[in-house]
Amino acid sequence: MEAIIKKWYDHLDNGKLMGLKCKRCGTIHFPPFPICRECSGMEMEWTGISGRAIVREIALVTAPDVWFMDYAPYYFAYADTEEGSHFDSMLFGINAEPEEVLDKYVSKLPFRVKLEIQRRDGYAYPVYRYDGE
Repeated sequence: MEAIIKKWYDHLDNGKLMGLKCKRCGTIHFPPFPICRECSGMEMEWTGISGRAIVREIALVTAPDVWFMDYAPYYFAYADTEEGSHFDSMLFGINAEPEEVLDKYVSKLPFRVKLEIQRRDGYAYPVYRYDGE
């Protein structure tokens, strides 16, 4: 079996957003998953991800995992990618004090974002960026 998680991080290190596409039903999984969650197919192939997504909810994180402590407080996006996968990650581009977020952002839900690759401590990981569109 292919080392899927390592391969996914290798793609991120190379600046590529990649998922696994089921050869049986065409469902795309991001992040990759070895067995299709739609049809249980086991024949998967790597495919590029657009990075475009729709945020359904956001949350303010004030007590994060130690690895993300330097970012706190920050926002977290609960989103669906254009390809159909649900992927949650940090959300950048929210420029408001917490008491202003309801009027400036939550009232606009759902809204569009774009995945970008951040680098920290030798790791690459995908996060969302809101640019006001």
